[in-house]
Amino acid sequence: FVLAENIIIPAGRTKVQIKLQNENGSEVAPMRYTNLGMETVTIAGVEGEIEISQSSYTSADYAYYFRRREEGSSTDVPAGSIVKTSGSEAYNDHIPIIFIGATGGWETSYELVMENRGMVSGHNKYIIIGLPTGTASSRKNLEDAMVKEFGDNYINLREYLCTDGLTDAGLTPTAEDLACMAEGTVPISLRAEANNGHLNDIGYTLLANLVYERMDDLGYFDELRLELENLK
Repeated sequence: FVLAENIIIPAGRTKVQIKLQNENGSEVAPMRYTNLGMETVTIAGVEGEIEISQSSYTSADYAYYFRRREEGSSTDVPAGSIVKTSGSEAYNDHIPIIFIGATGGWETSYELVMENRGMVSGHNKYIIIGLPTGTASSRKNLEDAMVKEFGDNYINLREYLCTDGLTDAGLTPTAEDLACMAEGTVPISLRAEANNGHLNDIGYTLLANLVYERMDDLGYFDELRLELENLK
């Protein structure tokens, strides 16, 4: 996140309205459901919190406010300044598993690929999970771009659920499932509802197993297994 406009952070703890965007100038709307990862932010070296207006939860106009944690000096902050979130550093020593894009506002395959690339920058070990929505034809360009960029670190979730999901779950496909699978969409029996992008409990269990298996195939657990063996 960066600031879309110049602001002045007051010396006191009075909140100041801020407008957020990404580095490419596109609108962003974080914290619609939770502030997870944004409990603390730093703007121009000033640590504080971002608040979201209550009305924005049901409005297209999201209003954000920054309140510094401690009193200090008044600070002029130019547009384009980075809003550094606590979540951006909290798990740098972990293996990121990225599952984004369903409602991200991206317009091209390249944009979504670059969003994922930015989130795993600096990591040798990571997993990118593909979208479970769309058809084989509508997602071809995106999925091809993901494979080219991330190789075996990318999981084509839509394709897996369409081809092997029901078999691995021990389910017999319904007529609706077969129709979905024929066009490359996720079977109805693995969705939370017929017309949304969410999976049901069976679908998410398949996803969890798939992520584990891919991490195992990539050798991400080898070091841990060795440590456990040494403890015996």
